[in-house]
Amino acid sequence: MILLIGYSANASAIEVMHEVSETVESATRLMMRAESEGEIEVHEGPQRALIAAVTFFLVAKAFRLIVFLHYAYALPEFREAHLYRAGGTVLVSLIFMGIIWAPSLKAAAILAAFGIATEIGGRLTIGVFATLERKRAQARERLHLQRSDAGMVENNDGDELPQARHRVRMIPAINIEHMIERNNAFITVVLGESVVSLLYVASTGTIGASRTFGRSALALTVTFIFNALYYSALSKRFVHAIRRHWTTNVVWDTLTWPISTALILASAAVSKIVTEEATPRGVKWQYGCGLGTALLCITASQVLHRSLDVKGASRLSQIERAVARVVVSIIFCLIPLAKDLSDLSFLLVYAGVAGALAIFEVWAMVGAETEEEDHHPVDVEEEEDIEEAREAARDLARQISRNPDGKAD
Repeated sequence: MILLIGYSANASAIEVMHEVSETVESATRLMMRAESEGEIEVHEGPQRALIAAVTFFLVAKAFRLIVFLHYAYALPEFREAHLYRAGGTVLVSLIFMGIIWAPSLKAAAILAAFGIATEIGGRLTIGVFATLERKRAQARERLHLQRSDAGMVENNDGDELPQARHRVRMIPAINIEHMIERNNAFITVVLGESVVSLLYVASTGTIGASRTFGRSALALTVTFIFNALYYSALSKRFVHAIRRHWTTNVVWDTLTWPISTALILASAAVSKIVTEEATPRGVKWQYGCGLGTALLCITASQVLHRSLDVKGASRLSQIERAVARVVVSIIFCLIPLAKDLSDLSFLLVYAGVAGALAIFEVWAMVGAETEEEDHHPVDVEEEEDIEEAREAARDLARQISRNPDGKAD
């Protein structure tokens, strides 16, 4: 938390471009500098905050590296997995370390984007290698069993079992419920920051039910609807993306980042829309594209879940509801094209479209009861499956105990 405070404080002080002074002398000096250097130097003025922010980030990565190395030493069964993660942390840290010596903000942004892509790609690459290794081990296992059944291999102490059969690559398990709650809590914090950005201090002209109050109320309505959409799944019953497959797990976890950044982008823009009477069009584009990107990523994260709904459980299927959300996200991005809208009308349109989507979602979720639908709770089904598996294991153990050669019937 201490490192996070240092990082956020310095990252907030980073200026993408300097404010242009109203004096002709300052403007001329800035133009001459832009022509000679092309870009703002990172190591001068307020841009030193970028180096400080990266330093706090690298210190946090160093602590993470120490934890991985400690786990690799203390847990021999999981040593290989933790060493892989430690190596990935070192690689990403080296990329971000280059930002300290980057000649310009453009170069720093490129290195940061490359570091983020490397970290995400590393998770996917490790998953692919682990899957291929598991398939090769299963193929060797099947080959050995076929040879054993054919009598080509004797089942004694001299048996040449493949080493891969005994060398299992142990991967640390994750608490799925904790991971879901952690990501959801982070999105809740981001949405909370969006609400904080809507607050204003009433003064002369804004006291009471003023236009500023109306803009703040409309923006709060949009934020509230986004909160409902994020926690509203596209199916009544589903297998979560984390449980479905390792690829959907990585993608779902990764989508939390663009959702958060898009919402932060929109909240930074709506703060100006609420407090200022004439907002520049660029700020409106920032708000609209932020909301559209956030809704698109939310929809993508929920499509990753495998629906267990039977036919008739809802009026519209998971894909049909997802298509409706994608259409609305495109509309959000295109609303700033309307040039004649005032700030109040601009937010009123967003609140109207978001409200219509919420009403559509409620209508689409309602479905007719069908005889094919299974109403047994999921936990009861899981207990029955576990009991059946235990009974099968006991039968297999009894068969093996009756055969002296160790083979089941």
